[in-house]
This record gives sequence, structure tokens and C-alpha cells, in this order.
Amino acid sequence: MKTNNCDINTKNHPTSGTNAAEDYFRAAISELDFFTFITNLVIRSDYVSYIAKNALDNTDIPDGFSPIELAKKSPGVLTKNLEIIGNLY
Repeated sequence: MKTNNCDINTKNHPTSGTNAAEDYFRAAISELDFFTFITNLVIRSDYVSYIAKNALDNTDIPDGFSPIELAKKSPGVLTKNLEIIGNLY
């Protein structure tokens, strides 16, 4: 069985493995990176909408109010849609 040295930049990963294992871990990490990108984009987009709406309504935004806090307390339309899509799978 042929083995390769892995050069994936993550913690606690094997330093060597079969070609199939290396391909699997690369694909898994790529999928997680893409998922993180999409969720960050959605949460931050809802946050921008929230900030814009409050600016137009001339209401104050609490100091230190983050996109994550908004998603937890009052998720926006995009976050809700992402949750619905996630539940389909």
C-alpha cells in the first residue's frame, strides 16, 4: 500500500496515510471551510441589514453587539433561510 506525507495545515491530523485517506481528509476539510464561509457570509449579511435598518430608523445599537449575538437572539431572514435549507438535508 502506497503512503503519502500529508501537508494539510490543521492540528491533530495524521502525518502520513494512504492516498485515499489523504484525499478524504482534504475533501472533508474543504467542505468544512466552504460551510464556514457560507455561514459567516449569511450571518454577517443579516448583521449589515440589521445595522442599516437601525440607522434608518434612528435607533441605537448596543455596544459590543456582534453578528453571532444577533443570530442567537433575533436571526435575520438569510439566517432563517439557511436553517431551513440545512433541515432539508
